[in-house]
Amino acid sequence: MIKAWYNHGMIIHTTCQVCKKEFKFSRVKGSSKGRGTCCSIACSSQYRKGKHNSPTTQFGGLNGFKQGSGEANSNWKGTNIGVGRKHVVMNSLYGKPKKCETCGNLDAKRYDWANLSGEYKMIRSDWKRLCRSCHVKLDKNWLKKQCV
Repeated sequence: MIKAWYNHGMIIHTTCQVCKKEFKFSRVKGSSKGRGTCCSIACSSQYRKGKHNSPTTQFGGLNGFKQGSGEANSNWKGTNIGVGRKHVVMNSLYGKPKKCETCGNLDAKRYDWANLSGEYKMIRSDWKRLCRSCHVKLDKNWLKKQCV
């Protein structure tokens, strides 16, 4: 390893751990360890594959404690969540919509989970996959019914 001082730092010549190609990088005094092991992002991702950042996060969570999902999570609120979060839950349970169930559109830029009853029940039959234009039309019709 050849070291040369440059702009209050060092230029270090070294060999890539993956492809064995020689390369150089600059390290400022006191910078983080671990830099300079790979010559490119592609080699770095191969080098890091299967490795963990630190032993404390190896099994997920702080100090090896892994948060559960659903009711096993300490932050579980049950059905007492906001409307926006309910849309996120529908995405995680049934996937992101890719087709409108009303018009059959497959080319829309955005699809949404639309609630049909206005009660936001967490059951599939109370929700519909809609393109944005059909979702807006549904919401306008629902608002008109509420105002009458």
